[in-house]
Amino acid sequence: MKIYEHVKREIRLIRAKESKKEILLKLTLPFIISALVVFGLWLSGTDIYLKFIYIAGVYLFTPIGMLAGLPFAIGIKTSIWKAILFMVFSDAMASLWIVWNLDLLKVVPFLGNLVEKSQAQGKRYLERNPKLRNFAFIGLITFVLIPLYGSGSILGSIIGKMISMKEYKIVIAVVIGSIIRLTIMGLIAQGLLLL
Repeated sequence: MKIYEHVKREIRLIRAKESKKEILLKLTLPFIISALVVFGLWLSGTDIYLKFIYIAGVYLFTPIGMLAGLPFAIGIKTSIWKAILFMVFSDAMASLWIVWNLDLLKVVPFLGNLVEKSQAQGKRYLERNPKLRNFAFIGLITFVLIPLYGSGSILGSIIGKMISMKEYKIVIAVVIGSIIRLTIMGLIAQGLLLL
């Protein structure tokens, strides 16, 4: 119980400027929006719903999801563009949750210190090299669009927070990078699978 009280107190300190409603909104809104999209897919029919649940499972929960999601979508006869839109949406919701809630990791022992130190180092580095701030947005887009394991929306959002980018710029950069990456990968997957 003491740990719970400590964590609760630390979160209040981190989020001192926000109301309880705002905190709750930031914690839950991406999940609520995602649930509404899933519900909309369910209303579209079992076949469509199951296809997108399978795509989400491959894309979000496997180590090679970024590389396997689109070929999988093509394999189960789903429109590549609908699959890309669904995956970009997933990346956007993940990014939004991270930029709103990464600071909550500061209360986790060891990890909290790492987050704080990394953010401080990123901020100091950009303050010493202000010209780099001009390239941070393009750099983050580039990082997200590189189809390597570990690059993508989650780590891109964390890096954006670490270098103290504005939250809306992080989400926009992640969405742009995700659109470019998934479009290129989708065209490659379609070309390879049509041969």
